[in-house]
Amino acid sequence: MKGLTRGMAKSEMTHEGVIAAIQRKLEPIEHIHGMWEIGAAAFSRVDEWSDIDLQICGDDDKIEEIIRMLEEVLEELSPIESQWRLPEPTPHGHAQVFYKLRDASPFLLIDVVIMKASAKDKFLVPEIHNPPTICFDKNNCTAYEPFDPKEFLKKLKGRAALIKSLFSMFQVMTLKEINRNHPIEAISYYQAYTLRWLVELQRIRYRPTRYNFSIRYLYDEFPEDVLKRLEPLYFIKNLEDLQKKRESAEELFFETYAALDWGVISKMLNDAAKVRNQSVDVVSKTS
Repeated sequence: MKGLTRGMAKSEMTHEGVIAAIQRKLEPIEHIHGMWEIGAAAFSRVDEWSDIDLQICGDDDKIEEIIRMLEEVLEELSPIESQWRLPEPTPHGHAQVFYKLRDASPFLLIDVVIMKASAKDKFLVPEIHNPPTICFDKNNCTAYEPFDPKEFLKKLKGRAALIKSLFSMFQVMTLKEINRNHPIEAISYYQAYTLRWLVELQRIRYRPTRYNFSIRYLYDEFPEDVLKRLEPLYFIKNLEDLQKKRESAEELFFETYAALDWGVISKMLNDAAKVRNQSVDVVSKTS
């Protein structure tokens, strides 16, 4: 039948099925310590368009072997149509590979981060990434990493002051290209130097622990009235419209900056820290 693979039919190749197949293969291996999901799974937002954000932890000297074993199980499900491994050293210090399976939905992209057991930052700060969905953990490798609300608040204050300065300095980049009648350059600068910092400032105000998440999760985490003001700023008809939208974005930026209430933000950070004190059940994907 068209669409069948060695493992499962394309219509049956689900997020849960892929995770379960990987877990069955990797969990018995002694030098693999744990496997968990972040991203949509950690936020309980998995839908038919979600990719897979998988984290695997193992012995420091077994990373390449773990990658080979992972690719073996993926090939059992479907031929790997394409893959990309981030050049190393990566920004976060871990090996990271993206896989697209030929017989899976194109949306079911598999993003795997393979971590050394000795690594310090494993994306296990629940205030930022939410509690992970744990597939297995043999030696407490998914223990939460430190989060200090006071230090985080200090970092946010510095960041807010910096982007205010940068925003003010670099608006001319868009304006000069408008004056030159260069719409492509003007829109590119507008996205980079106006909208990007506007969204980050809104994040500091409404979702401070995820201030650097860019446009991810906006529709889940921003107030509806803020989204209604932001959305039109992303749709540009022409240079005249861009000029008006940039002015509106600038107005909203400084309005937001003036509205930052560091007492409220401090309380949000302290409230977020309570999540690590809540019990999180280990999720078995093979049960």
